[in-house]
Amino acid sequence: MKSRQKARMDQRTRERLPVLPALLEAVDRNRKAAAARLAAAEHVCSGELFTAGGLTLRRAILKRHSPHLWAEEPATGRRRNLAREESNSFWG
Repeated sequence: MKSRQKARMDQRTRERLPVLPALLEAVDRNRKAAAARLAAAEHVCSGELFTAGGLTLRRAILKRHSPHLWAEEPATGRRRNLAREESNSFWG
């Protein structure tokens, strides 16, 4: 039974191995894009637009201090925590 289980696990590994380089490239691209957005947002004042990686965002105007750096999508107004996005993409 253990031998069959190990064989199934090894087969899954062999099946997924060819897509590993593409997965690593996508993860690295996402990490670099998140870091670029965070760096660009750090260099603008609240309310200003900035572009990083082809994405235009506006640094959020906060009513009270936050340890995170927030940005808004101009079209929808949706807020994004850029510090958390960068951290998640780094650890992902």
